[in-house]
Amino acid sequence: MRILAILFLILLFGSAKSQSFYDINTVQNISIDFGYTNWDYRLDTAKAGSEDFIVAKSCTINGVVFDSVGVKYKGNSSYRSTNNKNPLHIELNYVKTTQNYKGITDIKLGNGFSDPSMIREALSYEILRNYMYASRCNFARVNMNGTYYGVYSNAEHLGDPMLTHNFHSTHGTLVKCNPTQTSNSTGPDLRYLGTAPTSYSPYYEIKNGIGFTELIGLCDTLNNNFSNIEKALDIDGAIWMLAFNNLLINLDSYSGTFRQNYYLYKSEADRFYPIIWDLNMSFAGFPMVSATSRLDTSTAKTFPLNSNVTSSVHPLITKIYNYGTYRRMLQAHIKTMAQEMFATGSYASRGLSMQNIIDSSVNADPYKFFTYTNFRSNLNSSVAGGGPPGPGGGAVSGITSLMAGRLAFLNTQSWYTNAGPNISVSLSDTNPAFLSTVTVKATIPNITAANYVYLGYRDHQVKAFQKVQMFDDGAHNDGGANDKVFGAYMPISSARIEYYVYAEDLVSDQGAFAPARAEHEFFSVDAIVPQQNPGDLIINEFVASNLSGARDYNGEYNDWLEIKNKTTDPISLDGVFLTDTFGNNQKWSFPKQTVVPAQGYVLVWCDEDVEQGGLHANFKLSASGERLKMTTASATLDSFIFGQQFSNLSSARCIDGSGPFLNGRNPTPLQINACPAASQDVQNSSSIYPNPGNEELIIESTSPIYALQIVNISGQRVKQLAPAGALNVQLNMEDLPTGIYFIQVNQEWKKWIKQ
Repeated sequence: MRILAILFLILLFGSAKSQSFYDINTVQNISIDFGYTNWDYRLDTAKAGSEDFIVAKSCTINGVVFDSVGVKYKGNSSYRSTNNKNPLHIELNYVKTTQNYKGITDIKLGNGFSDPSMIREALSYEILRNYMYASRCNFARVNMNGTYYGVYSNAEHLGDPMLTHNFHSTHGTLVKCNPTQTSNSTGPDLRYLGTAPTSYSPYYEIKNGIGFTELIGLCDTLNNNFSNIEKALDIDGAIWMLAFNNLLINLDSYSGTFRQNYYLYKSEADRFYPIIWDLNMSFAGFPMVSATSRLDTSTAKTFPLNSNVTSSVHPLITKIYNYGTYRRMLQAHIKTMAQEMFATGSYASRGLSMQNIIDSSVNADPYKFFTYTNFRSNLNSSVAGGGPPGPGGGAVSGITSLMAGRLAFLNTQSWYTNAGPNISVSLSDTNPAFLSTVTVKATIPNITAANYVYLGYRDHQVKAFQKVQMFDDGAHNDGGANDKVFGAYMPISSARIEYYVYAEDLVSDQGAFAPARAEHEFFSVDAIVPQQNPGDLIINEFVASNLSGARDYNGEYNDWLEIKNKTTDPISLDGVFLTDTFGNNQKWSFPKQTVVPAQGYVLVWCDEDVEQGGLHANFKLSASGERLKMTTASATLDSFIFGQQFSNLSSARCIDGSGPFLNGRNPTPLQINACPAASQDVQNSSSIYPNPGNEELIIESTSPIYALQIVNISGQRVKQLAPAGALNVQLNMEDLPTGIYFIQVNQEWKKWIKQ
């Protein structure tokens, strides 16, 4: 796992711009003017060929006109050349690359071909977002060449805005798990098919990232090295996905016969996270369980938890269900979702509200696949098959009648009706100091002697939770032994720590989380951060005209500045500000969980784009010169005025961390400044080899080595050692991905490339 990949990421994505486009209470108005009459023929022809876009004259969204946009038909079973109403993909920036509507460039519209209720997709996404990262979704009225074509579902495209909003990054590998042709025997099922990318390319599409290498690694780990699965896959996200698919009978998914309609995104936690996609056939709208098994409106209600558990083409289901702890987590997640969303009846009231929002639009829809009466009744009652031929045919289940049956079935299962561990969580200190350690206690009065309890915690929201076992032995600040109070220690390594507890009772075969929606939700505790002292932090280097140098996490060349921590302890930047404006000392604040490693660096992109992942300040640097200032609420930490700057060259302090600024330097982001030898008080006394290298790295020095750390190109400290005066250090680098690294040996920095 990457450690402190982007310590400085934006904690809250400013999504107000795009949020209104997916506001469930507002029906969007989209009008396409193709500029020609044979648009349907052209779209059908493109769909039958390369599935490329055709260019429409304009697209108007809520009164805003966009010129020369790309439009194409999308979908598999939802598309028919004979349909009057097909699902649409609109790309606003297809020709004019800067066009966007409130940050949105791609619009995905579903035609409701198999859903009499017209709300399956929007309602399912709304439920899912309580437990997983998922797209936003609402409705749109669509006109084409001046004719109303009806109401469509409007689901958020899995592109940069969605990824930034949820994962605070966009540069990770994104894999679309949909085959070019559906098949019962082959598909994006995560089976290991060997090392050749051509074995996977018919079933997976790499949308961005380094290619198939990481996907193949995931499949290899899942199938052949399952004990390491949590290093390759967000297992909690995968369990939530399977729980959702099972409870809501969402079988046009990984859980069904085609194992499709999901994405995998490799986030800053350096592992894949599953993202469910295409929920128009949720709530049993797709009846195929396997090549030989189909559901009807009755059997859907009793769909078992262990469906496809012995399937050779569902390794994710097989592995999770047959691993005791993961199976108990799956049961706990299903129970949470069922009790929160369905036993309360909240989903039914939300569904009715959504239907009321689109009622008049559906009533006026000339090309809907079901009648208006079907629309109003299908929230509660089944509707006979209609519309275009689809998989399974037959009646479409009423949503509330289906889920009432699901609840009745669950109440026949002991794992659902028996009380799981009842967890109460407390801290030894609710106002801990930064860099201190607290004890997390879990009181579980109904747990038996045979049990497993662990604490999950992290110091930044982009990181994976670290898991440590909790003990009831009297030796972990947990009280007395065997008193059913479990304890574990948790380091306070940033200004905010996020944590949860999982417990399972092996005797009753029950598992439970606290809070119940973990890991998607969690507890948090804020640390008391000491005042940052002048002299401890310094603006160490900056580039005010970056045209072709360092790129941010979205691949953009932006101006940047570097902050250095001159002390031997990590420093929290909670309460620290940057500004380039006189009279406004608090123009931009660092996110709460930002930490500068001991004698380390962080990089701030100065691009006025705070919505991007990473540290993005709300001001740009002026190449003609201006003032920069770093402050706290009560003190100035650093302040200076700079003059004319050169493109792609930096101004850097020489000596690194303390000297005056020298202009025209070769930029050295997140590493020691490239200063003239006479001004750099460092002796080049160490060597590293092989360089480039792979699994092993040898470091030799003519002086005793007392401090050794390795950071990656993003400034993450990935290794830190205290060699205690050794002259020779051998390191195993097998766990690090390929890339560029910087190695600090005492006060000297070296560049190393892993191949």
